[in-house]
Amino acid sequence: VDNNILNFGNNWNKLKQCFLYCTFLNQIAKKLVLSALNSIRLQLFFFTAMRILDFYPAYFLPESSEDDILDAGYQFV
Repeated sequence: VDNNILNFGNNWNKLKQCFLYCTFLNQIAKKLVLSALNSIRLQLFFFTAMRILDFYPAYFLPESSEDDILDAGYQFV
């Protein structure tokens, strides 16, 4: 009987160690996944920002009226 109890205690300790190890690995995996997601999110944000700047440059330039643009064009004629 004593031997069985000792055996059970030993197995229980092994199980606890395995559980702690698995949770530790799980936390590391979660952190890695989260950091990867954050970097992907940042890249997507910058990519879309650049695309918006490409498509709508006029919104991000200093304001100029149509007359200024036309005057600049007529200077070359």
